[in-house]
Amino acid sequence: MSQESLEAMQTPSVQAAHGGQFGLSWFVRELAGVRLISHGGATNGQMSAFWMIPARDFACTLLTNADDGTLLNNAVSNFIRKTYLGLEELDPPALPFEPSLEPLLGAYREDNFGTVLHFDWDGENLCYTVEMGDYSSFLETPPPTPPPARFEFCSSHAVRVVEGEAKGMKGEFLTDSSGQKWLRTSRLFRKLG
Repeated sequence: MSQESLEAMQTPSVQAAHGGQFGLSWFVRELAGVRLISHGGATNGQMSAFWMIPARDFACTLLTNADDGTLLNNAVSNFIRKTYLGLEELDPPALPFEPSLEPLLGAYREDNFGTVLHFDWDGENLCYTVEMGDYSSFLETPPPTPPPARFEFCSSHAVRVVEGEAKGMKGEFLTDSSGQKWLRTSRLFRKLG
């Protein structure tokens, strides 16, 4: 593979989740002023993460044998970047829930399996629940439904789950030209209703 091909793969071409961009098969974003290039993968019972910081001549690959391995991958990646590279990723502070955020609440459906994510306000807490889709086409036993968890807004268009199996999961709310609302995590979910 030529150097030009490698550079093209690492050149941002479209917007991606959480302020990043997507190159050709790579997520590309800035972390503390340096370019971080990454990609991950998942299959039943396994989660992987790969990231590199070319300016620091540093790369890391993590493999886990767990459906919730993303939690470990994120924690280890953050530890390595802080300890060995002096790069720390700080989450923005939580926003108090305000009526202007209410239109973002509701149910969001992913079309591949039909999984629905619910973001609700019960008057006291912001609650995240999952309605599992149909995974029977490739799983003999369906995955368990995660218990409800709290989430918080970290901007006027982004949320993060703060407890439970999905702790650390971030999502961004988008609106297309027709007015349809979407939630982008590692997948795209269309707002219902």
